[in-house]
Amino acid sequence: MEDSGTSGNNQGMDSSRASDRSKTKIKVLCFSEGHPVFSSRDGSLQYDGGNSYLVHFRNDISYADFCKKMSSLFRMNIRRVRYYLPGHGLVNMSTDEDVENMIEEYGELNSKQGPQIFKIFLDLIDYDDPWY
Repeated sequence: MEDSGTSGNNQGMDSSRASDRSKTKIKVLCFSEGHPVFSSRDGSLQYDGGNSYLVHFRNDISYADFCKKMSSLFRMNIRRVRYYLPGHGLVNMSTDEDVENMIEEYGELNSKQGPQIFKIFLDLIDYDDPWY
C-alpha cells in the first residue's frame, strides 16, 4: 500500500505522498441487523431493516482495527464483513489485504465517477452469544 520510496532523489517525495495518503479518510455507510436486497425495478442495492451509520476511517486502517471500530459502534462482535462493489456485487472482507483492495476500489471509483460512499454490511453477534 505504501510507495517504496527507493527511486533516487524521489525518495522523500514518495514517502511524503504515502504519508499524505495514510491521512485520507474514507466515508462508508455501515449497515447491520438487516439484509441487502437488489431492487427488482432498477437493480440498485437496498438495505432491508436494521441499523445504519455513516462512518469515517483512515485509509491505512487494518482489518482488526476496522472490526474494533465497528464492534464499538454497534456494541456487538463482528461475524462477517462485506462491501458492495458497483458492477460486481458483494465482496467479503476478512484480512488486511481485503481492506487494502476495498480502499483501492474506492479510490478508483472516486477518480472515475466522482465522490463515492461505499456500503459495508456487517453480520453481528451479540457479546453474550454462547456460540461466539
